[in-house]
Amino acid sequence: MEQKIAELLRQNQELIQALQNRDHFSSHKIIIQFEKFDEENENFETYLDVQNVPKGLRAETEQNLNDFLREYKDISDDKLGEISNYVAKLKFKPGVKPIFCRIRTVPFALKGRVENKIERLERVGIIEKVEISEWATPAVPVGKTDDSIRLCADYSLTMNQFNCPSASFTKIGRNLG
Repeated sequence: MEQKIAELLRQNQELIQALQNRDHFSSHKIIIQFEKFDEENENFETYLDVQNVPKGLRAETEQNLNDFLREYKDISDDKLGEISNYVAKLKFKPGVKPIFCRIRTVPFALKGRVENKIERLERVGIIEKVEISEWATPAVPVGKTDDSIRLCADYSLTMNQFNCPSASFTKIGRNLG
């Protein structure tokens, strides 16, 4: 995919120059409207700002973007990706014993939304139900402006105090060369 992006950029040097010269305080100059993707016709509608794309390049640039997006249409779907062949590992300080905290009481007004959120997260594979766990931390529902909720976890009672800090970005950069 990186090679395809590089090729797309090489083919559109004038477009890149136009984008680099844009007013950085204004909105993005190319907006790809994924919601207008028509699978049957495989047609993306794109909007190109006339101030930044030379008139002679608009049709060619739109075609290149359409070709690219058609080839990599999975980048625009709403599905979560998955990393295969990888096991995450948490590093803890030596001698740490697991902590299991009981569930906090959910306010009655939020109960239905919390249950719906948990069911949805389970359905799409973000979380999975387990029968027994050594570790458990309280969930904290946080209201969002659109009246939905975000489920957060209060790790201050459990893992935060035992988790070994990760290497800093500077240290990682030094080790890379």
